[in-house]
Amino acid sequence: MQRSVSPSALPLPFRRRRHKTFSHEGGQNTRAPLKSTEFITVDQAMKYDEFIDQVQKRAHLTSKGEAEIATLAALKTLAECLPRKERNDIASQIPRSLAVYLKQPSLGPVKQPPPSTKPITTLEEFFQRMSIREEVPPEIAREHAHAVLSVLADALSKGELEDIITQLPLEFYYEFFEGRIKILWKERKT
Repeated sequence: MQRSVSPSALPLPFRRRRHKTFSHEGGQNTRAPLKSTEFITVDQAMKYDEFIDQVQKRAHLTSKGEAEIATLAALKTLAECLPRKERNDIASQIPRSLAVYLKQPSLGPVKQPPPSTKPITTLEEFFQRMSIREEVPPEIAREHAHAVLSVLADALSKGELEDIITQLPLEFYYEFFEGRIKILWKERKT
């Protein structure tokens, strides 16, 4: 792991250049701000098309459009479960065009469930709200959630994945992340 220098220790001109250039869905180069303690290279960052393609394969969807809708619905619903800081941390590690839906879950083309003043605390509620967004039965939304969150887990750093798990109710861990965490712990031991 690379160690970083505190931004305040750098001369002023260098403090303003905390960006990494990478390519996303349109093949255009964009700039995304990085945390001062985190370095993500172009090779490490999962690109938009790769993310959507993986969702399409894992959910056995017939089109890229279906995978995009499932992804947006899952990310927006996940955003309702997490505090803003955690959503921003996740957003810094996924393609910008998807990150916006974690930062501002009310944006986008998918249908919105009625606003809620409290965070989602049960899997049943998670699948119900996702099914409203995706306009599919809750059973289908569950399959799509598994696909999207497994791709998300692959796109995130180990530390960020562990942070998400600590922020969610325990039943979310067993439903979505248990197998992935076991793999991470095996990797750490070797």
